[in-house]
Amino acid sequence: VTFSEKPFAKFLDRRGGQNRTLVERGFGKQSFDVGFRTVFAWVVDGDKDALRYRFFLGRVTGTSGEVKSYGALKPWSEEPFASFEASRLADGQYRVKVEVDDVLTNGPSRKLGDVDVGPVFVVSHDAPKMSGAKAVREKGRVRVKLDVAGSLPLTVVRCSAGGDEWVPLDPKDGITDAAQESFEQLIELSGSLDSVSCEVYDEALNFGRIDIPFS
Repeated sequence: VTFSEKPFAKFLDRRGGQNRTLVERGFGKQSFDVGFRTVFAWVVDGDKDALRYRFFLGRVTGTSGEVKSYGALKPWSEEPFASFEASRLADGQYRVKVEVDDVLTNGPSRKLGDVDVGPVFVVSHDAPKMSGAKAVREKGRVRVKLDVAGSLPLTVVRCSAGGDEWVPLDPKDGITDAAQESFEQLIELSGSLDSVSCEVYDEALNFGRIDIPFS
């Protein structure tokens, strides 16, 4: 997420001063890059004071979701989010901690703050695995059967029959959102080739591919 060159401006607050308040929050522009994650802190301040945030990242070491120590992820800033390249992290479970205070409005002596820790999330670089693959001709179409298992929730499973356009597959439960899904679907066949190519991506864009000969 990026902001324009001068997204923040000073406004007269309710006391007639030049203390900055939350109304100056600018609009951001989102983009998507492979391997990146963004965490966002949702904070409510009843006085509408201007807030600053800093973020920390820690790896879960036990089975109860505890983190022994956190490392700095993003220093103090007025941006309520932090983006980082998760593809550089080792496989494992992680949590993000955020600190917030209103020192920008109230100064060091009267500042108030809070701390929160986000839920556990998983970093995995393992490619999803496909099994039980079959492709059977049926009157100008081909029936594709496929089981997919990944370490992270799946996002896209698609196949191309004989070099035709990619066709997304719908799992048997209707929604591609779990780490393990089963697929069975009829695909139109216009080419003369004798195989189906399938690709699968998980939420971290780990990628797997398989070529299934017609049976």
